[in-house]
Amino acid sequence: MFRPISTLKLSKKVISELEEKGYLHVEDLPEDPESLEKLGLNATNLQKQLLSVDTLALDIWQSEIDALQESIPLCCSNLEDILGDGFQSGVITELSGVPFSGKTQICMQLSVTAQLKRYRDGAYGRVIYIDTRCGPTSQRFQGEF
Repeated sequence: MFRPISTLKLSKKVISELEEKGYLHVEDLPEDPESLEKLGLNATNLQKQLLSVDTLALDIWQSEIDALQESIPLCCSNLEDILGDGFQSGVITELSGVPFSGKTQICMQLSVTAQLKRYRDGAYGRVIYIDTRCGPTSQRFQGEF
């Protein structure tokens, strides 16, 4: 696929002049520096533009999503350091490990923290906790938070 001349970082006047001379695509331009300079183009600058990778729309979208996503702290600095400031909201995170390694406890703590008000370092959100193995009981949720 050919890259249009208009995608280069050139003035509108230069682009118009190139198009009038029949240079519609970057691939139409001569490769030798002398011919480029006759057209009013800097060969080094043009080469840098052609070698640089433009930012994709997907990259921009992902950076915006990352900026909006907040993390939910766990009140355990070691675990938060491993996860990078806690669990990310809107992202599926899988916990696995041997029995009695604390997976259910982490999920319950996360459920509580996600519902806390922001001034208590919570996400002030809603939580649905689904356990398909009938593991946690209401007794595990009792206590002062």
